[in-house]
Amino acid sequence: MKKILSALMITAVLMTGNVFADTPEVMPISAPIEKEVSKEEPIPTLYEEVKAEDKVKMVKFEANAQEIDGVMMVPLRSTLEKAGYTLKWHEDTHSVDISKGNQWTNIKIGKNLYFFNRVAPFQLSKEPVIIDGRTLVPAEFFNAILNLGLEIIDGKLIISDEMVAVHRGYVQEIKNDENGNMSITISSQEVPKDEFDKKIIHLSSDNTYVNTKVEKGLFVNVITPPIMTMSIPAQTSGVIVY
Repeated sequence: MKKILSALMITAVLMTGNVFADTPEVMPISAPIEKEVSKEEPIPTLYEEVKAEDKVKMVKFEANAQEIDGVMMVPLRSTLEKAGYTLKWHEDTHSVDISKGNQWTNIKIGKNLYFFNRVAPFQLSKEPVIIDGRTLVPAEFFNAILNLGLEIIDGKLIISDEMVAVHRGYVQEIKNDENGNMSITISSQEVPKDEFDKKIIHLSSDNTYVNTKVEKGLFVNVITPPIMTMSIPAQTSGVIVY
């Protein structure tokens, strides 16, 4: 009987041990709990927005014009250096190289031949001259050759990079008012077909340089503001006639 009880007790202990062995370990409440935290990767920046103001430096300054033989002439070097041009004097040929970026031209003292890019040389109202050691060119040079904007206010020449227009044609009619101001009608044809082929340009003693003779039938170039009236013929004001 004792052997049977002993065998039962051993069996119970073994069975109990197996149960405890299969039970997972329980950690006390006071033990620290490590929790795995998933770290999110930062979202990659696709582009960076850069805010920058485009600062455009406007070229606008007064040039010292003086009348020589009835033509308003302007000092070359002092004027163009203000606009960022580089000038180089050639003593052997009495000529000046003028450059800025892709722009380049050359003028020769005493020669009324001007050019730009691949355009054939043409004449302006006067050749370059040297007076008191300074090279001077006709006022229209800065637009006709360098494509700069020109404006005249109270007789003073203002050079800028603003847009202007150039109208060319034969003088059809000349009118003078009581204040001594002149209006000329020009046409691209010697004999205009109709009123649409005419333009009336008003010239002012304070705001216009007349660098050439203005007579009926003569061909003239006129630098003007870029706008005209919607009338027929269209009308505008003249800055330089050459």
